Amino acid sequence: SPRSAPAPSRGDDPGAPAPRGFRVEITRPAADEVFVNPGGPIDLSARIDPALGPGQQTWFLLNGQRLQEVPSGASSASVALPRGSHTLVVQVVDEGGRPLASSPPVTFHVRQTSIAAPPQGPLLQ
Repeated sequence: SPRSAPAPSRGDDPGAPAPRGFRVEITRPAADEVFVNPGGPIDLSARIDPALGPGQQTWFLLNGQRLQEVPSGASSASVALPRGSHTLVVQVVDEGGRPLASSPPVTFHVRQTSIAAPPQGPLLQ
């Protein structure tokens, strides 16, 4: 499973300059998308507008924990995930790790077929 670290708490510095407004949107996976037997990593991606400024980074948070294997500043990644439901949020943070903007959370699901719940359908005869 992915390595993760706790997300930083919101610590607003009243003396800091006002951050630029960001629009952060998760483009992959889609809300409630189901990956059945992915057989490898799952692609995650986000759109960030405007582009990041000096010292700003993106963090991918999976189930509330930062994905350490995704480079800071990346807008996409491929990660192997265990089965279950997962929630993804992408944050833009400043050089001190303080959040400037976050995407709405997206919940998606990873499923594995089993003997108890075999795949069904007209093409599986």
